[in-house]
Amino acid sequence: MDAKQYFECLIKGADTAPIQDINQALHVIKAAVKDNRTIYVCGNGGSALTASHFVTDWAKMRWVLKRSPLKA
Repeated sequence: MDAKQYFECLIKGADTAPIQDINQALHVIKAAVKDNRTIYVCGNGGSALTASHFVTDWAKMRWVLKRSPLKA
């Protein structure tokens, strides 16, 4: 797969993504952060690595933006 094919695939995925479901998940996550609740993520195998990376990115951005720590 070359770069052009990769981006075509990425665009197709974005066009078919369940936007309403994603927005609902974002709303739940934002509410949890606002209420200082704990967010749990999990996975098995590669999914565990993705979950860990996801939380690390969240925590890093909260630090960069000088916001309170993320409970995850």
